[in-house]
Amino acid sequence: MRKNILSIFIFIITILSILSFIYVNYKSDVEAINDIDISINNVDIFDLEITSFKLNLDVEIINPSNREINQLSSDFDIYIENRYIGTGNFSNADIQKNSNISKDVIITIYYSGLAEAVVNIIENLISDGEFDLRINGIIYAKALFGMSIIEQTFIASKTYP
Repeated sequence: MRKNILSIFIFIITILSILSFIYVNYKSDVEAINDIDISINNVDIFDLEITSFKLNLDVEIINPSNREINQLSSDFDIYIENRYIGTGNFSNADIQKNSNISKDVIITIYYSGLAEAVVNIIENLISDGEFDLRINGIIYAKALFGMSIIEQTFIASKTYP
């Protein structure tokens, strides 16, 4: 009888230890992902054509936590002078603990449907030579040994040039 009670007690303690380990790991992953900071280091406009141009966004991703973050991805909307101009994304970024990485994101922007935004950009470039670019998005990263996905929203902006 005592042997059965001891076996049950050891089994319960083992299960509780495993669940505690899983919870602590998941919580640490969530905190690390929530601490990520995203900024735009540089914006380049190139390949100006009759119907489109290309934006190269140098997006910096900073991981200030003591946990490595794997398979970080993002989808975001791009705004120039508060006018929506398109979408961008990056995927499969791995960031070591207490470090940062840069991702070059190249987006082709088509002029059709952007008349008002293009006029504002041209006016700002003529008057003071700059315009504001903003990205709003969601980052996704795997947590709990890749069994779960955590989402975090972000906003980053940069004045061009």
